[in-house]
Order: sequence, then C-alpha cells, then structure tokens
Amino acid sequence: MPQLVVPRIADGCHVYIGRDCDSELVRVAHAHVQPRISTLLDKIDAVYDVKQHRRIPVVEVFRTGNPIHRPALVRPLKTVARPGEEELVRMESRSLIVVPLEAGGTRLGVLAVTSAKPGRHGDEDFELVSELARRVSLALDLVGLHRRAQDSLAQLQAVLAQLPLGVAITDADHHIVLLNDELERIWGAPVSVGYDHRKSDVPTAGWPLERAIEQGEVTIGERRDITRNAETRTLEISAAPVRDAEGAIVSAVAILADVTRRSRAEETLRFLARANELLVASLDWERTLTAIAELAVPALAGYLVIDLLDEDDELHWVVAVHADPEKTKLVRELRGRYPPTLSTHPIQVALRTGEPQLLPDLQAEADAMAHDTRHARAIRKIANTSGLVAPLVARGRTLGTISLGTIEGQPRFDESDLAMAMELARRISLALDNARLFAEAQERAHAAVALEYVDDGVILVDEAGIVRLWNPTAAISLRRPAVEAVGRPIAELLGHWQSLRSRIPIASEPQAGASRAQTLPVEVQGEERWLSISAVRFPGGTVYAFRDVTDERAVEQMKTDFVSTVSHELRTPLAAIYGAAMTLRRRDVAVEESQRDKLLEVVSNEADRLARIVNDILWASRLESGRMSIAIERCDAAAITTEVVDVLRSRAPAGIDVAVSKSRGLPQVAADPDKLRQILTNLIDNAIKYSPDGGHVEVEIGRSGGRVRFRVTDEGLGIPPAEQDRIFEKFFRLDPNLTRGVGGTGLGLYISRELVTRMNGRIWVDSDGRSGSSFFLELPIA
Repeated sequence: MPQLVVPRIADGCHVYIGRDCDSELVRVAHAHVQPRISTLLDKIDAVYDVKQHRRIPVVEVFRTGNPIHRPALVRPLKTVARPGEEELVRMESRSLIVVPLEAGGTRLGVLAVTSAKPGRHGDEDFELVSELARRVSLALDLVGLHRRAQDSLAQLQAVLAQLPLGVAITDADHHIVLLNDELERIWGAPVSVGYDHRKSDVPTAGWPLERAIEQGEVTIGERRDITRNAETRTLEISAAPVRDAEGAIVSAVAILADVTRRSRAEETLRFLARANELLVASLDWERTLTAIAELAVPALAGYLVIDLLDEDDELHWVVAVHADPEKTKLVRELRGRYPPTLSTHPIQVALRTGEPQLLPDLQAEADAMAHDTRHARAIRKIANTSGLVAPLVARGRTLGTISLGTIEGQPRFDESDLAMAMELARRISLALDNARLFAEAQERAHAAVALEYVDDGVILVDEAGIVRLWNPTAAISLRRPAVEAVGRPIAELLGHWQSLRSRIPIASEPQAGASRAQTLPVEVQGEERWLSISAVRFPGGTVYAFRDVTDERAVEQMKTDFVSTVSHELRTPLAAIYGAAMTLRRRDVAVEESQRDKLLEVVSNEADRLARIVNDILWASRLESGRMSIAIERCDAAAITTEVVDVLRSRAPAGIDVAVSKSRGLPQVAADPDKLRQILTNLIDNAIKYSPDGGHVEVEIGRSGGRVRFRVTDEGLGIPPAEQDRIFEKFFRLDPNLTRGVGGTGLGLYISRELVTRMNGRIWVDSDGRSGSSFFLELPIA
C-alpha cells in the first residue's frame, strides 16, 4: 500500500501496528521517494515506544486517536532508531499527515505520510489519506478475523481429532465441510471434505443429519444399522442444525458413535432375562430349551446346538437350530452322522476342561473338527463365521455343552462374549438340574401325597439325625409346623430323644408285623403325649410312624377310674345298708325304737344313693345310644328350682347353706321338666359336694335376653382354668383320687351338658380355681 501512495500523494509513507495504546508500535510497511532512505529503513527495525518518545507525532496519534494534519513544518522531524543504532534516518519532512487505523472500536495502528515540500498536503489530501486509513483498517481487521478463524479452526480440528466419536459438519447443501478421522473409521467407508452423505452406499434418507438440514430437527442418540462387508454394525447418531442471526439453517453438525458392542451387550442382557423367565417357568426342559433356541436364533447367534450326556457319558444333541431352516436339517443330520467325539473338538475340550472355547474364525477350524473331507465340506456349508462352546455344569456334575455360532451379517464372537456364553450355560445347567431333581421327586410323589393325608404321624430322619420329612399329622400331634421342624435335629424337637429312640423298635425293612409299636410318653411343649411308635430303616436314615393315643389313653384311664370310682361309690352305700340290715336281724341285741328308725333311715338314704348312681349310669348309656327322649313344654323355672333346692337342702351336711334368689316376673321356659330337675340336681349337688369345708350355695334365677339364666354359685374348691374345658366330659372327675373326700361317678356334668344341648340351651362354668365356682345354665323362654 505505501508504494501506491509514494510518490503520488507523498514522499514517504509508513504503516505502524500496535496491540493496544500502552504497548509498542511496530512499523510493518514503508516507502520513500529516496532509495537510500528506503534501503536504510529496511535495515532498521524502527520501534516507537510510547513511554520514551511521547513527542513523536506517530505515537501521539496512536495513543490519543486524534489525527495530525500539518501542511507546513518549520523544522523537519527526525525518526529515532532503537538505542544502540548509530545511523539516524533524516527525513526532510516539511508536510505531515498522521491518522489512526481503527476498526470496530479497536485502534490497530497508525498511517503516516510525509513530504519534503511544505504545503503539499492540503485538505483534500487529508481526506484522501483518512479514507485510505479507513480502508487499510478494514483490511487489517479482516486479516485479523481470518487469522483468528484459522486459529479457532486449528483448535477445533485438534479437539475433534482427540474425540472417540465421529464428527461431521456440513453446509446447507449437505456437503461435509469439516470432519475428523474417527468419522471415516466409524462409517466404514472413505469420507472427505465435500462429501455428500446423500450419495453414500448406505441409504441415509430420513436420517438425523438430513432431518437437521431439511427440517431443523434436533436428534439425540438415534440408532441406525449399517451393513458393510457382510457385517452389520449399530451406529448411534446425534444431529443438530446451525442457524444464522436471521434463523436460517446454514449448516448442521452430526456426531456418530459405534455402539455395536454396547447394543449387542444390551441385546444379550435382554436375551438372558427372557431366557431366565423361560427356564424358571416350566420344568419341561425339552420344550424350554427349544424355546430358548428359538429366542437366541437369530437375535443372538445364527446357530445353536445343545448336547447332553446320557448315563453312559455318550453325547446326544437335544436341540439344534440354524437361522436357515434348510441348514437346520443339515446340522441335525451331521450331529447324528458325525458326533463330536474327536479329542481335539472344541466340545470335547470344553467337557474335559470345564472351560468355554472360543473360535474366532470357525471356517479355519473346519478341517480340525471334521472326521473326513466330506464332513469338513458340510461344516463349511453350514457357514458359521465364529463359534463359542460352553460346558453345562451343575453341582460339580457335567451335563453337556451348548454351542453357538455366528453367520454372515452378525458380529463375530470375541473374548467379551465368553462371559455371556458361560452365564447362559449356567442358567441352562441349573434348569436341567432342577428338572432332574423334580423327576426324581416325582417318583416319590404319590407316596408323599399319601403321607399328607394319613392319620398317622410320619417323620423321616437322616443318618445325621436331621428331620427331612414331617407330615401334617406329625405337625398337629407334636404342635410344631413342618417349616419349623424340617432341617433341624430331631433331638431339638423332642425332649429326651436319645432315651426315647432306644425304646422304639426299628425294623430293617417294611414288613407287616415285623415289629410291634411301643406306646411311649413324649414331652410336647411341656405336656405329656402318649405315642404308639414304630420305625423302619432305609438307606438314607429312619422313618418313624406313630399314632397319638393320648386321648384314647385318657379315655381308658377315665374308664378305669370310673370303674374304680363306681366300685367305691357302690361299696360304701352297700356296706352301710348291709351293716344296718345285719344289725336289725340280730336277735341277741335289743334295738331300741329310735335306733331302729335311724338304721332304717340309713338303709333308705343309702338305697337312694345307690339309685342315683345307677340312674347316672343308665342316663349316660341312654344319652350315648340316642335313646333319651326329650319332651319340651312350658315350665315354671322358679317352682322347679325351689323344689330341687328344698330336697337337696334337707340332705346337705351341716355347715352348708343353700339359698334361692329369683327375679320378679320370670317367664316360663321351654324345657323338659324332669330333665331340668336332673340338671339342677346335678349342679346343686356338685356345689354341695365340692364345698367340703362348708359355705354358702346360692341359686339365682333371672332373665337374660330371650333366655332364662340359672346361676349356681358355691364357695368350695374351685375349678382350675386348665380343667374347665374337660369337666363336662364323660368320666372326668376333678378329684379322681378322692384326696378331698369328694365322691361321684364323673357323669353328672356330662349328663347335664347333653340334656341342655338337647333342650336348645347352653351351660358353662366360671372359676378362678381358688375360691369357688359359678355354673351358668340358660334355656329359651317358652
């Protein structure tokens, strides 16, 4: 530019550039009409420092921004070289114009023109130089912008080069203007600046980048599959448009990531989850494995074969599937004709080592796996590209193998797929083992079901003394549910088990009559239970069968006690009658009339007592046989009660007071009057008998809703709470050993309960077991 000014406008022209107003100025261009001065200026790096040369006009203009126009100078200016320079450049400057270079509010430098002729630079020259400075400023600004753009572009390219993602920036016409090397690797084909993605060998119509340019759509993480070289890969694409200030789309940015492995891992996880659902949903392992094969092919692999070992350790395929139905037939035919028996075959290696086998290039292994050339050709015809073999192992037992193969279009298996194969094999092994255990359990199913319903308790104990079976009857009899018993030592469940076991007869095998059951007492939660037990050994332990005979034994004991009691009850009145009769028969003894009357009264009372005992027995027999008739009618409850109390009061021993209290306006009851008398007699007589120390017996009669309630209260021995549910049982006596001298047959309350039930009433007792009892009887109002 200075060459354009000199000599047309001035003798000399100088351009100075500075970073800011407080920094140094650097002359970047100059020209002069005198060649000697131009040459010297080329040699001298003239630097003007604002702080050292404040009087120099160039520095002043750069610092203040005010232009200088001096058409006539009295003395010429001198440029000052850097300290140390010996030569000074003298410019015979008689005319001077200095204007600042500014753009966008930023001062860039200074433009100075000089002339040796005073008055040469008029106002027109000043305007011309000012316009020239403006244009120079714009040019400098554009240069700066370009330089900064180049720097930014270089930085962007450096960043993009480090990204593990493919990045492409296109213009509005779909041509790529910027990309990184990773894009070409991910895309799998050559890509360069100017490339139109719409002309790719992979159709991209409607893809994120096209939608970003055409529709302004922002897309994040959209997945697309591309196939090249017979291999399908999954790309995850994000794209967004770039708009100018007016909102028009000027370019678009696309980011690509190869997520084939991640997508395959996600697909594997989904497959394993679905396979697990199938495996746990059914114990029909053949159908389940077929379903898994159909699920895996072709989603996970193009080929799947499951081989299982039989009892003779011979391998047989149970599932064989290929993505191509025709090749499925071929696979099954080859498995039958050429079983994988070679020691070097991957299946045999997996069976032998228990480790999975990877075949990255299965076609290269065809000859090694083949029995002959025909077999090798058939293996190649199946066209698996890679393969995996994993052993099926459950609880240390090898069950077989699962083989997987990829086909054209599927990513080949690599080391990362071994974990997937082992996990699938583990789940299949577990399902097969469960199915086998289930089949074994089914063999005993009928016996197990029968044990659930037999009346006998059955306990199976293994050699270590651990309970393995505890049927419902055992749970009821021994008062412990099976869930608490199974798996625990039987010695913890039954007290004194070691002593008890030594008394139980154990047969070596189940034979009718081989051993007789022993009836033994067993402590169950602090209560004595009597069990009739026998046992049989089996290879894994001992089976104990028992019947709970506690109730039967109690009944037998009560019968024995009843016979003993009745014998005692009969012997006492008979002895009294016999003694009185023998006394009356004696001829050698004179019996006075008063003594005679007393003896006859003894005979009468004891005969009446005998009659009551016999009646109780007869009533119990008739009730038990169902021959007891009930004739319900309207009865005066108060009158019947008073009648019974009067009779029993007259027979009550000294110290016993029997009283009756009744509510006013009592309604009549619906009852059999004779049976009601019998019930009240039993209740009041018991109250008297069980008050051996005397006391007050009171009979209360009142209304309770739609019923009449009788209450018989005494101050006698009381009834323990544990016995209150049993006192209405046949033959049960509260004092069976007569420790308190209380007699009775144990039938009175049983008879009372049965009669009350037949008259649609109810009877119960309330006692704290220490201070008397209260018996309640309710009958419906007539």
